[in-house]
Amino acid sequence: VDPDVSIITKIALDHQDWLGDNREIIGIEKAGVMRRGKPTIMVDPDPPQSLLQEAERQGAEAHLIQRDFQLNLQSNLQQSQNLGNVQQKHELVVGDQCWQLPETQLPIFSAVAATVAVLQAGFLPDQAMVDQVFKGTRLPGRLQQLNRSPVFLLDVAHNPDAAKYLLDQLQQRGLSGLQAIVGLYKDKDIAGVFQHLAPLIDGWHLFDLPGERGASADHLAAVLSDSCGLSGQTYDKVDEAVEAAIDASNPEGTVLVFGSFLTVAAVLKYLES
Repeated sequence: VDPDVSIITKIALDHQDWLGDNREIIGIEKAGVMRRGKPTIMVDPDPPQSLLQEAERQGAEAHLIQRDFQLNLQSNLQQSQNLGNVQQKHELVVGDQCWQLPETQLPIFSAVAATVAVLQAGFLPDQAMVDQVFKGTRLPGRLQQLNRSPVFLLDVAHNPDAAKYLLDQLQQRGLSGLQAIVGLYKDKDIAGVFQHLAPLIDGWHLFDLPGERGASADHLAAVLSDSCGLSGQTYDKVDEAVEAAIDASNPEGTVLVFGSFLTVAAVLKYLES
């Protein structure tokens, strides 16, 4: 496939068995989507040098955030019901064009990358279209909220970078004292994920993730103890973990579900049934 426009989002450590054990090596792998003479949108605020060198070597048109387009960020938290309401004012500036970016469920850097890519593809969305798309776009498993009692918040964060982003979002919503349902692959940086999110979690409900790569609940509990000095409840099945988290949660509280895509999918399937 020869793309007319490519997007490279933030480079983080994940899938290291395939991509490499540092950001510079991973950057070279990600650079495979670039094409000579075609624009590549990069929204990593601190891109690996290998990524920039590959763009030059391949003759791709690199468009870097805060160099070729500007994102100005402002946030204001207003409490609303359980999770609060994050009023965000983001401004995207590309040349002499400017858009006010409304609140979105998606990571703002990814949404900005999509907007700039549309521009590079030869389209010029007006403010009304940007408002419509940003407000109407949802991605299951990314900060997905289920308005139940208790409220469920589901996110597929499964590496430290994603866990840090999830932590920031939870803090913006004023959330703490959470009951967490967790399932992860054993080849992930489980300790790094736990260390980011532990300050906001009161109860840990760990279950066996099926499959060869899945971490057992006992393994998760051991990592939680070693990395954070905390203990968690272990379960063989996801339904047991869900029911225990509901029982332990305040009806006005929030249950946080995170880990692999399988984790979020399993919890959603059980709740829907």
